[in-house]
Amino acid sequence: MIELNHIGESLIAEMINRSEDVKRFVVHQISSSYPDDHIADAVPELPLVNCGQLIFDGAHRVDVALPSPVDGLCFAIEAKLGKTGLTT
Repeated sequence: MIELNHIGESLIAEMINRSEDVKRFVVHQISSSYPDDHIADAVPELPLVNCGQLIFDGAHRVDVALPSPVDGLCFAIEAKLGKTGLTT
């Protein structure tokens, strides 16, 4: 059986990427300084090193990221998927 936490990040990125209006909405909820002329595609499981200078280790990844064409930073979406990812 395929678990949601194995494919969820790709599904979220695909849902965002299917519509420029959805991408614009998601980005502008986070930052009004992101340029309207080009909104990058959402990328699932993007290594943190691709999102600026801060890294924890080479394996750390952002669940879903929208890279900024202006400054190379990423707008990160942390996806909590599955039945055991969060506890009370």
